[in-house]
Amino acid sequence: MTLWGFLFGLLLESEKVIALTLGNFNLNWLLAPAMILLVFIFIPRTYVLHWFGVEDPFYIWMFLVPDTHMVLSILAGVLLVRSLSPSE
Repeated sequence: MTLWGFLFGLLLESEKVIALTLGNFNLNWLLAPAMILLVFIFIPRTYVLHWFGVEDPFYIWMFLVPDTHMVLSILAGVLLVRSLSPSE
């Protein structure tokens, strides 16, 4: 489901994706948060539970909710496209 959310985020910025495929790209500061978020969302939930245990504070459990995880994956797709496309 994470990959589908990421691809949906790319689809939301379809005009910029087309411009990127035509070779019109530029790097900006959004690339760093997009990469950090990509790494974070593609870590399986079982590993997060193993690393942090089951008695975690709310801010860890908040990211394990499937709805929040999907929103973060869509955001990662949008941020990645915006970080590679030239500013308007």
